[in-house]
This record gives sequence, C-alpha cells and structure tokens, in this order.
Amino acid sequence: MRRFAAPSMFILPLLLVLTPACKTEGESTDAKAEAGDAKAPAEGESRDAKAEGGDAKAPAEGGEVQAEAGAGDGTGGGETGAGGDTAGGEAGAGTGGETGETGGAAETGGTGDTGEDVVAGLFDAAKSLDTEDGDAKKALADAIAAGASKLDAAKAGNARGEALMTKGESERAEAFFTWSRDTHKLYAEPVYNLAKLSAYAGDLDLAKEHLAELEKRGNKKLMKKVGVEPAFAPLHDDPDVRKIYEVK
Repeated sequence: MRRFAAPSMFILPLLLVLTPACKTEGESTDAKAEAGDAKAPAEGESRDAKAEGGDAKAPAEGGEVQAEAGAGDGTGGGETGAGGDTAGGEAGAGTGGETGETGGAAETGGTGDTGEDVVAGLFDAAKSLDTEDGDAKKALADAIAAGASKLDAAKAGNARGEALMTKGESERAEAFFTWSRDTHKLYAEPVYNLAKLSAYAGDLDLAKEHLAELEKRGNKKLMKKVGVEPAFAPLHDDPDVRKIYEVK
C-alpha cells in the first residue's frame, strides 16, 4: 500500500515561502505610505509657497494701486492749482497740493496790485475832475481805510479843491478844502485856501478867522504869503493880520 506524507510536511515549506513575500509586501506598503507622507508635505509646501507667492503679489498690486492713486492725487492738485482754485491745496498731495495753493494765491492776488497801488489809484480818482464830488470823497475815505495816512488824503483833497477853484467852482472847492482841514488838524494848506476863498468873496471877517487858524497851525511859509497875496490886500493893514504875515 502506498503511503501519503502528512500534511504538516507540506505546510511548513509553504509558510517559509509565503512569509518573505508578505513581509516584502508589507514593507512596500509602508514605503508607499511614507512616500505618500513625504509627498503630502511637499504638496502642502507647494501650496504654501503659492499662497505666499500670492500674498507677495497682492501687496505689489496694492502698491501699484496706491502709486496710481498718489499720482492721481498729485495731478488733481496740479490741475486744480492751474485753475486758480484754492481747493487744490486740499485735493492735491505733495507737489500737486502746493501747486493748488499757489494757484489759489495767484487768483486772490488778481493783477498783483499792492496796497500802495490801490491807494494811488484812489487818490488819482479823487483828484480827477472827471470823478463826481461824492465819488471823490468816497475814494478819499477808501484810501484811508486801505492804509493811506490822513495827511496824504488831506493833500489829495486839497489838490482837488485847488483844481476846482481854478475853474471857478468856488462852492465845490470849499467843500474839499473843509474836508481836508478837518481830516488833518495840522495841515495848513486847506486853511490858507479857505481864507482866500472868503477874501475873494468879500467876507473879510471869515477870512480873518481862517487866518487865525492858519497861525495856530504854525506854517510860517504860508503865514508870510498872506502879506503878498492880492486876495488879502484889504486886510494888510489889520493889526491881527499884520502880526500873522510879519512872523519871524
């Protein structure tokens, strides 16, 4: 009878053969897992790098936007300044803003006339006989308000009075002599002219009153002229008047 070998005789070699294979497959699986783990961080790092790259790009784009905005602000200020609007100083930044302010100042200055130019123009208007008397008095008052001295205004008013007196406009001239006399308490010219007008009009008593005021103001040059002025000839023998024009 033929005998068969016991199963254990076949199982043991089979186990020996299969065991290395299982171990190899297990190691391969672990290697794959490790490779997968290694790959995952790499992909993660790649994403992070991309994210960081995106972040780095974002500020750069933001910087461009800000740069464009800044350029827009500066240009806006410059254009506003060129228009002469003082709001350019608020709208513009940097050089643009300064340009805006300069533009505003240019508009405010107008033709660039100074206060002296304004006063001179007002005095010219006051002395011109083409100007109405009311407007001339307003021009004199405006000149004082603009910074002119009362003495200069009184001289301008007296000059207008003398021009009117030369044309025979005695009443109009008297109004400006009176205005000049009252504007400056030491200016003697309009007082002398008022005395002349009164003497020419035959009012010698009023002429003496004006001459007394002339003496108070102490202008010796004009006081001496009284002795040679034809208008005062009727008063040359008057003791009070003689005292005035014989002043030393």
